[in-house]
Amino acid sequence: MYEKKINILKEASEESKRLFSNYARVRNYKKGEAIFRDKEEVGCFYFLLSGYVSLYKISSNHEKKVIFICKAGEILNEVMVQKEFASIYAEPLSECEIVSIDKRKLRMIMENDFSVAEAMMESMASKIRRLYRQLKNTPNAVRMDQQLASKIWKLGRDFGVETERGIEVKFDITISFLAEMLGAKRETVSRQFKHLVNKKMVELNRRRLCILNMDLLQEYLPK
Repeated sequence: MYEKKINILKEASEESKRLFSNYARVRNYKKGEAIFRDKEEVGCFYFLLSGYVSLYKISSNHEKKVIFICKAGEILNEVMVQKEFASIYAEPLSECEIVSIDKRKLRMIMENDFSVAEAMMESMASKIRRLYRQLKNTPNAVRMDQQLASKIWKLGRDFGVETERGIEVKFDITISFLAEMLGAKRETVSRQFKHLVNKKMVELNRRRLCILNMDLLQEYLPK
């Protein structure tokens, strides 16, 4: 049952899980296919069952800035609790399976099961804490090479699998995507990435990012 994969339903009552299953629908998305767009009217909550999804904004210069990468179990759009319009873009980084449920139906479940409402608040709090950490690592406060090392280390921690070479991130990564995560120019990130490669910390082969030494990379992070 997919209900077991969704974080906010882990402590839910059997009745809440049954109602969720009755109201929800599952859909598969291809890599790069839009799930929802910034300022688009969205009447559903979306939960990721498998794969990885990038949540990003577009700057005034029409450049992408990746805010979050979501993995299985996570909700993609908690902000729909407040308004009818999305405030971010959601795009799969791989083939994904996503379950959606009408906003009103989930709110009804939350009203009758505090554990679901509490789990929703915890999900929001987690994203807020992650935003605080991002603000701490702003370009003015931390060197670009350390910012890049921090992003790569977190990718390895959250999405990596152990291989003979090191910790490999489970979805495709490019220098352009790393630049989008940092909100920086591709050329700048490329130079800093080569710096980490020369230090034998990381490598990028056919869009697969491998961290050769997590401990060494961690020592390089901003204090």
